Amino acid sequence: MTSKTKQIIMAAIGAYLVYTGISLVKDTIVGEPKNQILFILVGVFFALFGLATIIWNIRTIVKETKAEIQGTTAGAEENEDGEEAAKKVSLGKGVADVHVGADTKEEKSADKEERKEAAVEEKAEDGEKEKKKAEDDTEAVKDEEKKTVEDEEDKKAEDVPEEKGDKKADARQEGEV
Repeated sequence: MTSKTKQIIMAAIGAYLVYTGISLVKDTIVGEPKNQILFILVGVFFALFGLATIIWNIRTIVKETKAEIQGTTAGAEENEDGEEAAKKVSLGKGVADVHVGADTKEEKSADKEERKEAAVEEKAEDGEKEKKKAEDDTEAVKDEEKKTVEDEEDKKAEDVPEEKGDKKADARQEGEV
């Protein structure tokens, strides 16, 4: 039994569950048994579960069909390429085997891994650039602080001799007077 056949049978079982659930709810409402709420809940559960089963299996069938169509299309393109190559060989023209893109799952996964590695390398480079920028910024801030401290020290040094000079001048003036 193929996968599609199984999916079709499961969808049919889901349809039967929907039918059973709806029938149970209808009969419960008409007959009004003692456990009316319980029967209604079970009927709704059957209907919802059956509906979910139908949707799930139909989606699976559609995905498989799309995959088959894509595989058939790829195979037809390969056949056309092969026929053209055979004609060129029979005419004596050179054939260049050019492989563009990834055809097999292994090649696709290898391409995906290469893209992931490239992305990781780019992130690492960006991280290094940011780290270097942060270091440069830190050095610039340190240089500015150092200049500020030096400027303050220079101002203090300039102020100190003037004050001493003023005191000496005052002392001389007192001595002369």
